[in-house]
Amino acid sequence: MLKILLLLAVIIALAILPVLYTARAVGAERASVGWVVLCLVVQSALTKAFESFAVSEPLATILGFLGSALVYQLLLQTTFVKGLIISAVSTAVVLVGVVLMAAALS
Repeated sequence: MLKILLLLAVIIALAILPVLYTARAVGAERASVGWVVLCLVVQSALTKAFESFAVSEPLATILGFLGSALVYQLLLQTTFVKGLIISAVSTAVVLVGVVLMAAALS
């Protein structure tokens, strides 16, 4: 049970902290935990919508990445380029975290 709770805490930290710190580093006007959580919820819904409507998986991935940058731009009140940076750093950290967790659990 404790292992599951610890795993859940790590997953939440891997989702929120990269976006939060990158948004603060690029100078986003709204860089609080509440706005970041709202961005992640909207980003997740937008990505799922792209996956369900897109013809191919690579197209859905590209549209999801660009849509995430747009979500960060609009909700965190920053530029699109800074939204792309936030999206890229967040994606990279999450991918590394998933690989490390998979290696630790196997």
